[in-house]
Amino acid sequence: MQYLLAAFFFLIYAGDTFGLAVGIAPGLSLKNLLLYLVLTGIFINTAVVRNRKLELTGVLVMFSLLIAYALVTWIVLTFIARDPDYLAKAAFIKLKSGLGDQLMTLLMFFYGCLALKDTKWLLRAIIWIAVIGNVVTVIDTMNIPDLGILPVPRKGGRFEGFLGQPNEYGQFLALFLPAFIVLFMESRKWQRWLAGLGLFASAIALVLTGSRGAWVGVVGGAVLGCFYMRQYIPAQTVVRAVMGTVVVGSLVLVVTYLTGYADLYLSRFEGIGGTPHTATAGRSSIWRNAIKYMLENPLSFITGYGFYAYESSRNFRLSTHNIYLWYLYNLGVIGLSLFVGVFARVLSTARKALADAPPEQRPHIMGMLFGVLAFLVSSFFSDFHNVGYLLWAYIGIVMRIAMQLKSAVPEQAAAPAGEAPVPRPVPEWRPRGLGSASR
Repeated sequence: MQYLLAAFFFLIYAGDTFGLAVGIAPGLSLKNLLLYLVLTGIFINTAVVRNRKLELTGVLVMFSLLIAYALVTWIVLTFIARDPDYLAKAAFIKLKSGLGDQLMTLLMFFYGCLALKDTKWLLRAIIWIAVIGNVVTVIDTMNIPDLGILPVPRKGGRFEGFLGQPNEYGQFLALFLPAFIVLFMESRKWQRWLAGLGLFASAIALVLTGSRGAWVGVVGGAVLGCFYMRQYIPAQTVVRAVMGTVVVGSLVLVVTYLTGYADLYLSRFEGIGGTPHTATAGRSSIWRNAIKYMLENPLSFITGYGFYAYESSRNFRLSTHNIYLWYLYNLGVIGLSLFVGVFARVLSTARKALADAPPEQRPHIMGMLFGVLAFLVSSFFSDFHNVGYLLWAYIGIVMRIAMQLKSAVPEQAAAPAGEAPVPRPVPEWRPRGLGSASR
């Protein structure tokens, strides 16, 4: 099963570039069909063998409630209000692929592997797929040599990777960058050199996406992650990580300058000191217009205008460039709270798993937490589409590892009569390659 899931991850990551994402029907592609077939097989196997149990219920309940509320608003606009401007068919496809299929992706990768060994293999496999993809992106886009795999970048030459859009590619890199670092620290011999090359190429690609939202996401995610997991991260590790980031960042800037790409990212800082419209590349005007129309109907702040109402409205021509505003406009505070609640449950569940996980098993859980926080910060400046599948595949695998480690922890021995049980100490994780405690 882990090989099939790795192939599916490659399909959703690079399928469009290689022409593998074949459309079968409106809203149905080869990717969707494979997703449904694999998930159906998992359900049948569970019903027959009874080798799985319901886990991650908090996340699944919140996700299901979000889909249910979005579906209710779609039904109201389509069959009750009968809004002539509402794009009901496009909205349903978006609901299925934007929420329904992503929930199925989470289920497939969470329940796909039962053995801890297989799940770890799958996690490393998808990280290697992403790492190699970034190396190919840098080589092909910089023409050293021209591999002819990726199309010529648009929008001022900004790197787009296999996702075909610079902001989404930036979000993808912000999400997986901590995982690349963990892979580098855990690899040995020639794999360490390859992982180091991939990490350096990923840093170059991140800078050359020109996505300021992704840059802010990486910094913001690092700060929030250090605070959120402060009891597991020694101050010494933070200092050394900052020093390493400064060194690698300086090398990236030198390489991009010498290869003639400095103007690509320097131009992204033009106008920052000007008007809000200029400083935010027009985002502030988009956000202001959306809020203005919501103020005309204050109830919309609670219920929203309905799923996909923003795209259906004649008042807007551009994307919200803010996933939180998108949910607020379409589904109101109700939908936005459910959306935020899904990720809150993911973060809290993973953080609780750190207490039970052995120190050597914590890096990938912590990497996922850093990556998701960076993704959430960067999403304030962008929305996401295809990268959502990759996000939930990654979360599903790491959460499966967290659940497996939690269930593998032996129960605390009973204390003698009349004595309180002694709590099991939580050892600190000190990553290899960044130094260890003095002995």
